[in-house]
Amino acid sequence: DQPADVSVGGIVVLRLRHAGQRLQTAQQRATLAFNVLQNELMFAINQKASYDPKRIQVAKRLDNVVILAGGQTVCVITDEDAKGNRSSAFELAQRWAENIRKGILQNVADADSGLT
Repeated sequence: DQPADVSVGGIVVLRLRHAGQRLQTAQQRATLAFNVLQNELMFAINQKASYDPKRIQVAKRLDNVVILAGGQTVCVITDEDAKGNRSSAFELAQRWAENIRKGILQNVADADSGLT
């Protein structure tokens, strides 16, 4: 499986290297994550300074650690994701969620200052 980067407004926020549940390839997982994050980014840009980065959350769903954006699943952290990044699923999800928050906030700031 080829690694697949997920970006928010051109800022890479996570890299998926492994297949996921339901036999999705890393690229398919990245495409799904990108689509959810694009929607969240558009919401954030419309909200401007009132955007709450706490909309990006790490949660436990069934036996899985997931990253959510406005309640929508960005991605499920697999055991392979965690092993490949030498961390627990929860730690990796926290790191990726923080990257997503920073990416969104940077894009909101850039849009607000007319840089985009």
